[in-house]
Amino acid sequence: MSVAERQGAIRSNHLFHFPLADGGWTDLPGGLGDPIVNISFGRGAGLGPPLAPGITNLQYVTNPCPSDGEYTLVSRTSGCHRNTWMTVNHDHTGDNSGYFMLINASFKPSDFYVQTISGLCGGTSYQFAAWLMNVGYLVLQIRPNVTFRIEKTDGTILQSFNTGDIAIGAIWRQYAFYFDTPPGVESVVIRMINNAQGGPGNDLALDDISFRAAGPLVTAAVAGYNTRNVSICDGAVSVLHLTSAIENNCYPSVVYQVAD
Repeated sequence: MSVAERQGAIRSNHLFHFPLADGGWTDLPGGLGDPIVNISFGRGAGLGPPLAPGITNLQYVTNPCPSDGEYTLVSRTSGCHRNTWMTVNHDHTGDNSGYFMLINASFKPSDFYVQTISGLCGGTSYQFAAWLMNVGYLVLQIRPNVTFRIEKTDGTILQSFNTGDIAIGAIWRQYAFYFDTPPGVESVVIRMINNAQGGPGNDLALDDISFRAAGPLVTAAVAGYNTRNVSICDGAVSVLHLTSAIENNCYPSVVYQVAD
């Protein structure tokens, strides 16, 4: 854990209050950085190219309406399987030329997307996120149900998350969760598991798989104070020692921000 400190002399013309949480501490959850990895499937006219070998156990087809156990990359879909699929006119960002993965899941539950992600930082918190849509139109169709798993390259599970049954509706939904890389681990495997049976339904669209560094937990305090508020009287000059304890992470830079 790293500790940063700042000292400042404050001359007040008013009664100042420095609100802190109970006990004189405030825990600041870190923000999210720019995507370190963003798998968007690209963009273009017509159908997109197949994924690299080993990423999916589904069969790539050039049919814009894949059958059970098949997938394709499209920028829109309409009228598939006798109009039992939703019309989707663009990827989740609204790009009419942006590809997304259109999936007609296999009959048996299985892994439908597996990829190794490298270039991460050990001992760091990350957010994993992906956008999904249930493209089935009929109420009685089988609803997609997906488990996301983050694993070490030896198969050890670091974190998992289940979407539950994904509701009907032409709505892109983002599913996200947080995980920590152990010290020294810079590569992980993302595994997406189809939990539902194939047949009528269990059809989905996948877009924008991303990893973002989640800023470390920052615990701040004013040295010598253990109250909810620190007050400075009008006209007084006070020297305050502001400290912050930052969880271990590989992005150690500290920036203080002062608001007038």
